[in-house]
Amino acid sequence: MTTKISTKDLIRLNELIEIYYGEEINIYVMHGLLVSYLCSASTDKFVDLLFNETHQEPVFKMISTPTEDINKEFTHLFLNVFYNNTIEICNNGKFTYQLISTDKFNAKFNYRELLPEQKQHLLDWYMGFFQGFMCIWDHDLIGNYIEYDNPDQEHEIIIERFINSLNVQYLAALQLVKELKPNYANEDFKYTIKKIKSTVKDMSEGEMLPVKFILEHNPQFLQCVSMLIDIVMDARRFTENKKPAKTLDTVH
Repeated sequence: MTTKISTKDLIRLNELIEIYYGEEINIYVMHGLLVSYLCSASTDKFVDLLFNETHQEPVFKMISTPTEDINKEFTHLFLNVFYNNTIEICNNGKFTYQLISTDKFNAKFNYRELLPEQKQHLLDWYMGFFQGFMCIWDHDLIGNYIEYDNPDQEHEIIIERFINSLNVQYLAALQLVKELKPNYANEDFKYTIKKIKSTVKDMSEGEMLPVKFILEHNPQFLQCVSMLIDIVMDARRFTENKKPAKTLDTVH
């Protein structure tokens, strides 16, 4: 059984992540990256994407190599607690929420009522999420699913949900960028912000209308991350069966 993650665990893991990666890559960035991985359809192991330099260049490079004791503590908290709790939430059909505080893991929140510190944490989360989108996502697999040339009505509804659920993450991130005016030193984050701005700018009026509605209605917004995870799982089934699933096998 997975060890439940406590506030103390989250605070300590955040400290350890910053030892390894520097102050701008924190627990919020890492949670965004992990959730993005769950949305990615990637067949790579998450640990390889982070730590295995012989596999490929890691998504984020470490800036230091701590002692064996620190490494043991980090490995336990990151993999056995943080990673496993996130995976268990997904596997159990529960909603997955963005991490905005170390007070409680996978907690609901109101996007319109966030405190300034929570807004910064959510923006950090998006830096991890969109880094994963650019570096990890299997865009060919997901694209083949989205562009399926003989869709039925159920498939069309699923794809509409996917596009809206992804686009609303862009819009939410852009609003935070405009409000917070971040001054990240990390070059990947600077590039991510440029992509966020250009992606929203390129959205048509028809694409923007449902996205604005979702962002203004917090319950729908909070469901979107889980929607992305669910639909990518469906995309994997699609590639195996060569046809879209008739229904989403999920409680969401």
